[in-house]
Amino acid sequence: MENVSLHRTVLRQAGFDAGDAWELVPGSFDPTELGSPGGAFSADLAGVRWWCRVNENHVIDGDLRDARVLAGFQLLSRVADVAPRYRQVLDVAAELALYGVGDRSWHPVLPGVREVALPRIDLASEWFLVVDSPAYRSLLVAVEVEDGRFEGVTSHDGAVIEAAVTALDGVGVGSISRRLPSAG
Repeated sequence: MENVSLHRTVLRQAGFDAGDAWELVPGSFDPTELGSPGGAFSADLAGVRWWCRVNENHVIDGDLRDARVLAGFQLLSRVADVAPRYRQVLDVAAELALYGVGDRSWHPVLPGVREVALPRIDLASEWFLVVDSPAYRSLLVAVEVEDGRFEGVTSHDGAVIEAAVTALDGVGVGSISRRLPSAG
């Protein structure tokens, strides 16, 4: 498998300079607003989680049935921590794909998702969430640079989202898809 880095792909596509990073602070803006800050950022884990949670809830509350949601957790075992919310995303979205290293404690916790177990490539060390639908596009990708501190990129730009989806689709070739009809 090619050594893919979504962080590098997005920085290159968007033309962002990691040296011009802004501080992503939970609650400081609405990341679902298309005019919200984009570009290179610095944040702690709480900031990364907050941004992702707001966008996951936007998929659920906005009933984005045509959305593709692609999320990277470094380790697939970490999906268990957010499984209840991701079950809600799966009930709404057209596709949910989860990426990460298939570590020892990992087992599929969400029937119906596309799970992509990664080898130890650069992508496996990145946290990301990509939402791609005609009505709403959003992306966050972050790399942990020191314990609990992240550098990353956010964007609502269609070309940036498309580059990210294309890179992730290339990685996910041959992955297991178990998309099942949603309950209800």
